[in-house]
Amino acid sequence: MLKKIGLARECESPENPGELEKRVALFPQEIKKLIDAGAEVQVEKNAGIKLGIEDSEYESMGAKIVDFEELYQDKDLVIKFKGPSLESIPLMQPGTVLFCMAHFHSYPDRAKLLEKHQINVIAMEFVEYTSDPTTDDELIGKHAANALLDEAIDSNSLLERDVAFVGFSELIMGAMRRAANLNPKSVTLYPENEQANAKINSKTNPSQIILSQETEIESNFNLKKYKTEKGKLTLEYAKMVQREPKRLFRKIQCLHETGQAGAQYGLDLFLQQHPEKKSSDIKVVVIGYGNVAAGAIDQVLSQNVHSVKVLSRRHSHISEIDEFIKDADVIVNGAELPVALRGKLYLITSEHRKNLLKKGTVVIDLVGGSATNRSPVEDVIQCTFLTEPHFELDGISFAALWGWPMMGFEKESAAKYSKQILDILLGEDRLVEGLDSLSASVKPALVCGPF
Repeated sequence: MLKKIGLARECESPENPGELEKRVALFPQEIKKLIDAGAEVQVEKNAGIKLGIEDSEYESMGAKIVDFEELYQDKDLVIKFKGPSLESIPLMQPGTVLFCMAHFHSYPDRAKLLEKHQINVIAMEFVEYTSDPTTDDELIGKHAANALLDEAIDSNSLLERDVAFVGFSELIMGAMRRAANLNPKSVTLYPENEQANAKINSKTNPSQIILSQETEIESNFNLKKYKTEKGKLTLEYAKMVQREPKRLFRKIQCLHETGQAGAQYGLDLFLQQHPEKKSSDIKVVVIGYGNVAAGAIDQVLSQNVHSVKVLSRRHSHISEIDEFIKDADVIVNGAELPVALRGKLYLITSEHRKNLLKKGTVVIDLVGGSATNRSPVEDVIQCTFLTEPHFELDGISFAALWGWPMMGFEKESAAKYSKQILDILLGEDRLVEGLDSLSASVKPALVCGPF
């Protein structure tokens, strides 16, 4: 058993310049559960202070408060949210297990140092589980989109038709993802309010196909009504036929919050730079429609923006993307490229910045990267940090924050991470049992070792 456990403070490290990270990997209530399970836990002094968690709260749960050097010494397991500082690595004895967000592709020199000192590293970002790719509501939304778009698909007219969605929910996301995969002319989301409703109707755009959460709009397909009338039959049918293949999902993640934080920062930055504008004036483009992009879409619509254009693979292709981004005020990239294409293909290019984008456009990159693991945004050579969240080139602002939830979602994301980390330690994965009995979810996350 990994009995001697240390919870480290988030100190200066390559991804945390200026020590501006406020979060801590485990909250006091999770520490108590570790101690109740038989662990001896030490917590580095002031580990949670930036979140308002006093050392005394950890002590009241049975933990011992220690200084920096003692925290890393003579431990079976060291838990830290972000990767370790270079100074802390030699303090750990060979064979220590370090459980953190390792990001070896972005920080290869640190990876080599950890290997040199024979530290077993389990990367939180690679602890995954297999599950159905859609919730019940997303599945109902997908089938609703199929039912509505069936005629357009059969007539081969969808390529020239605009699909609009009103509101945000799992129903909407299921329908929107299905529609986007079918390559319509465009995919646009609107907030669920009277101003937005006035902008979208079949009279002003006869080719437009409209789906809403529940708002009554002329020529609108009401998803909530569809769920009430046909949702049960849809799910029964889905169980009779083969559902989509199961997929891998991260067990430790705040993907939705990442999208929310990045999108909100982009809106705030745009309004700060354009005080004459209102939220309802802002034209937003989101590239991608995965979990991170969904968080961005959710946040943008909650701020009653003008509209959100969502770009699928078709729309983000070099032959089409210019038309969608040339008039955008805020562009949010939520699409991640395969490793083999990183540094070779870019979705938002330097040429776009020089010759296409409007002066004053804000580009938010939710994916990020580094010189050795490039972002889909060409001008983002490496992630930005809280010390300087954005930079400007030719009148265009770029932000690619390492750890977007730090921007306004610190406590919510830290509480979520703490529960997820404890579940890996004491739940079905039982990481506390040690390296000899790693679960199928944790085994691929051992990126350094075993030693």
